[in-house]
Amino acid sequence: MDATTADGCPVEVYRLLPPSGEAEIAHRAAPPGAAMLDLGCGTGRIAHRLIELGHPVTAVDDSPEMLAHVRGAEAVQARIEGLDLGRRFPAVLV
Repeated sequence: MDATTADGCPVEVYRLLPPSGEAEIAHRAAPPGAAMLDLGCGTGRIAHRLIELGHPVTAVDDSPEMLAHVRGAEAVQARIEGLDLGRRFPAVLV
């Protein structure tokens, strides 16, 4: 059986979803090379493209199964509610 998150999301489905231009929208809206905070990053679908576009990314998800697929970003396993990373980001994606 394929991995699922605690809330029942099938990890493989999220891993196979292609980007749909979200990273490019964030890239155009943020300063060049701006650090990005990707909340609920899942398997890194948007984070990976942001990294390719030259942004350092902090990727947050509460699922270790999802975060296992995130590459090149600072991966943080945590719930979004009450999250305190001790710093601010020029751009946040949810």
